Amino acid sequence: MTARSTGTRGRKAGRRKKASTARGKAAVKPARKPVAKKRKPAASKASASRTAKKRTSQPGPRRAAARTRIAATRAADVGAVRHAYPRAGVVVLALEGSVREGDWVAVRGATTDLVARVTGVRRGDRRVKEGGPGETVTLAIGQRARRGDRVERLDR
Repeated sequence: MTARSTGTRGRKAGRRKKASTARGKAAVKPARKPVAKKRKPAASKASASRTAKKRTSQPGPRRAAARTRIAATRAADVGAVRHAYPRAGVVVLALEGSVREGDWVAVRGATTDLVARVTGVRRGDRRVKEGGPGETVTLAIGQRARRGDRVERLDR
């Protein structure tokens, strides 16, 4: 008898051989069955009409009031947006005028036209009440602005 037929070739006598197929290759696991995706229940006509309802382009009451404030007041140029953090509603501004916390500002650009109240002013990592010309400050306005937009302070 040869060593090949005993299955102990090159192994110690008391050890067992690992499970394998007849040719000595490792066994291959069968492929998993594809799982069917869950379907969403069919929407009723009432809910479909709610989702299909288009938003009107008219501003809400707060924005409408802010727009009338713009028309009724003069604006002083404050500076340009150097960097914007849209999700946080924060802009980094190179000041050419002065701005303080609580001021109303108008942000205007190619695709931006908004009015917002300044809820925070920071110079570096310190919170300050006011920023003056020549400074770089961070303004918290709570809305999306874009780089290059012009910022105007509405009269106090």
